[in-house]
Order: sequence, then structure tokens, then C-alpha cells
Amino acid sequence: MVPILIVGGRRERLLADILAGAFSACERDDFSLEIAPRPEAFIAPYGLLIAARPLVHAAPPSLSPGIVALMEGSNRRAAAMLSATGNAAVCCGMSGRDTVTLSSLRDDAALVCLQRTVTTLSGGAVEPCEIPVRLSRRRHKRDILFAAAALILGDCPTDEGFRI
Repeated sequence: MVPILIVGGRRERLLADILAGAFSACERDDFSLEIAPRPEAFIAPYGLLIAARPLVHAAPPSLSPGIVALMEGSNRRAAAMLSATGNAAVCCGMSGRDTVTLSSLRDDAALVCLQRTVTTLSGGAVEPCEIPVRLSRRRHKRDILFAAAALILGDCPTDEGFRI
């Protein structure tokens, strides 16, 4: 089971729905999704913490070593807080510094660019590549990037692209 915790509120329900559909399209049903505005801890052998909003904690959340954080590269508050945990983080955004970014975007398709090697939750390596993404409908860039990053780290095969 791949636990995914999205830090956010009602707005992130759409992201959760997108992730559920994307994991289903890659024939993975061994994941769980939860949304929490201010999680104090995320304890699991492995999993994904998606910092969809700035973290507004007084202290960093307690995270197991196997938890990987996904965050927007521009989310400085999350970066500062997550660096205090020692957990791996993958930045998503439109900057050359981001690990997951977009090469192109149309209403029905996107090309996601993995700019550096990442380690999946199972310990495998995914080398830099471009991944075609078919969009079921128009999506926000942030949602496409978070979903693609979650699929990559969640060991969904990248060869044939993703459906989001």
C-alpha cells in the first residue's frame, strides 16, 4: 500500500481525485489518499507527502525516513520546514531548478520532463526523461506536475506515458 498524504484543504480534493484516477489508469489500486490541513506526523515504511500548500506548522511534522515529499519549488516555507526533517524532497514547477517540470502543455496533452534521476518508493531509479501525458480534460499545471511526480515515485511505468 502506498500512502499519500496531501497537505491542504478542500481545494486539494480535486488533486486527490486526479491522483486516484491517475493511479487507477496505471493499474495501481494499492494506494491510499488522505488530505490534512496540518498533519503532525506521517508514520509509514514509505509514502508520499504532497505539500500542496505552504506548511503552517510551528514545528516540522514528524516523518518516517521512507516518506518522500513533493512540493512546488517556489514553496520556500515548505522547503525550510522539510529540510529540518531530513527526508528526501522532489520539487515540481516551471523552473530549471525543479526536478519535475513541463516541456509542453496543450488542453489534451502535456509533456512532463524529469530533469534528474529520482529514486522510487521501492528503491528503483528513474533516469531523466520526457513522459507524454494524456489529459482527460484541461488541468492546472500544478496538478499535472504533482500527479506525474507521484506516479513516477509510485513506480508506475513511464514508457507509455501517463493518463491524468
